[in-house]
Amino acid sequence: MDVSQDGLWIVATTPTYLLVLNTELPTSSEAQKIIGFDKSIPKDGRKAPVKLQLDYKDVIRLVGIVSFTPAKFNYDPQTLERTIVTSTGPFIITWNFRSVKLGKVSEYRIKRLTDTVIDGHFAGQGNVQSVVVAMENTTAIESISGKATEKKGK
Repeated sequence: MDVSQDGLWIVATTPTYLLVLNTELPTSSEAQKIIGFDKSIPKDGRKAPVKLQLDYKDVIRLVGIVSFTPAKFNYDPQTLERTIVTSTGPFIITWNFRSVKLGKVSEYRIKRLTDTVIDGHFAGQGNVQSVVVAMENTTAIESISGKATEKKGK
């Protein structure tokens, strides 16, 4: 599990999907945000989590068995988080966090590496284009830029 730096968002990892949860409590004032870390979220105030998962065609064509590593937000003290990264087998998968917040959950990038990925972290503060990847036999800095896989009609 990872938490955005402002505490408004949580990304939780299961073996086959990610859940992105908004912790902001409804208030009458936009100026004063209250988050679930400061006060309990009432049952009727909970927002539905956003489920991120790979399209079944990508699972069959590329990945096979999905077993996600813990997902993480990028971190930059100057800006809000922009990307979520996880991996499964030899693949790095990234979602644009801004798109996820708008409900565009089927746009993601998949990059195949040469070895099974054990863990990945963004390379330095603010760098959302590179991920430091720990693999079974080596470590590497991998670029995650490129065209997103986009699924229409979801």
